Amino acid sequence: MALLRKYIYLLIPLFFLYLLHQTINIAQGSDDVFFSSVKEPFWDWIRIRYDTWTSRLFSETLFYFILGYGVNIWRFLNPLFIILLAYLVVRVLKKTVDTKDVFFSLIIIGCFSKSILSASFFWITGSLVYLWPITIALVTAIPYADKLFRDEDTVNDRNYFLFFILSILVCLSNEQATFCLLAFSLIFHIKMFLDKRKQDIRLISLSIVYTLGTAFIITSPGNKLRKVSEIQTWFPEFSQLSLKEHLYIGFIWIFDKIFNEMLVLIMIISVLLMFIGFKHRGGEGESKLLIAFSAMFIVILSVKISVFNPKVLSDFTNIKNFNFFETILSPAQWTKAFFQALIPYLFWSFYVMIMATLVYRCVKHKIFILFLMLAAFAAMAIMFFSPTIYASGNRILAVSAVILTLIIVKIKNDQDIEFSKPILLILAVFPVINILELGFWWTENGIYRILY
Repeated sequence: MALLRKYIYLLIPLFFLYLLHQTINIAQGSDDVFFSSVKEPFWDWIRIRYDTWTSRLFSETLFYFILGYGVNIWRFLNPLFIILLAYLVVRVLKKTVDTKDVFFSLIIIGCFSKSILSASFFWITGSLVYLWPITIALVTAIPYADKLFRDEDTVNDRNYFLFFILSILVCLSNEQATFCLLAFSLIFHIKMFLDKRKQDIRLISLSIVYTLGTAFIITSPGNKLRKVSEIQTWFPEFSQLSLKEHLYIGFIWIFDKIFNEMLVLIMIISVLLMFIGFKHRGGEGESKLLIAFSAMFIVILSVKISVFNPKVLSDFTNIKNFNFFETILSPAQWTKAFFQALIPYLFWSFYVMIMATLVYRCVKHKIFILFLMLAAFAAMAIMFFSPTIYASGNRILAVSAVILTLIIVKIKNDQDIEFSKPILLILAVFPVINILELGFWWTENGIYRILY
């Protein structure tokens, strides 16, 4: 009975997720249908996909067997991966994991936007490219975190082969996760060198796997051919874009994604920072930052409930009505409409700079938090140079959303914020409503219709 009470925080969400997954089938009109109808022998299929389309050979293997033979296996495993992801977010950050910590992490994950959840967690194809590889990536990050933050050796002769294989699987599944792990491993080795601490040969070998995996991704013939095909299909003008145009298009896109699709996560971080700030008053400079940040937070809430111009801070496309670089250099063209188009960019830029400063000040491992913030941005910024920047949908936000979840949980841990059981249950109402509403959308429109 005591064991049941201990794990009740996880058993109830797991049961809820299992029920939800029984309603999910192959999404008509999506890649699910394509992969479920593959007729070629497995090795022939993998060779064809590598030569003509992708380096994601592990994901392609999952597509082949799960969509071809075992959707029920996916319905059984996918809820476990969601719970495991919530656990690993906490485990990377600390050695001893309490079920309430995992439950809090699960609450944050449940607050992801509906399109991110639908496309990267509950769509069969999407989950096999995002949820599963991201979860595996967090497993492989544990030995680095344990060594760097806790000076503990997680990798040993008995489990090294497991971490080695999992590292390879990540490289064969998701480019964003691979690049993040490569960057984290390099920062780890540099920090160990600067601190004059002994390098672990096993971790060096895992870092080599990420390096070779990145090279494998970049040189894959299928990736090159896929890019040509995607340019023709989704973005014929892509090859003619200059670096300046890539950045211009990319920043419009990334502002829209961060401050619309991921706004709830930004707001959760904001609430935590204000709670910490007003509870532990710092110096005069920090107090001024906190007051400015709180005032901007109130502005955001006010605009969101306003009936007059609720999109004044969320419409990032108006800037396309102007030749930005020409207008910004010509004061004669500065009109009211131009400044209105700039408002969301200026507002959110200041907001994020203050938020990043407050986050940096309230956590213990400052280099790590800087890495997380940059990684969340970089995982999205690689889309600046992808012809599917508009076609990929919001599944590509999954890596950044999980990184923001890591930031939220780290702030909570470092500030020793504890939520009572009643508070956790109240907080759980928000993700439950979010996912139930998502289920109603599926019933009305089909899962594929809201992948974007």
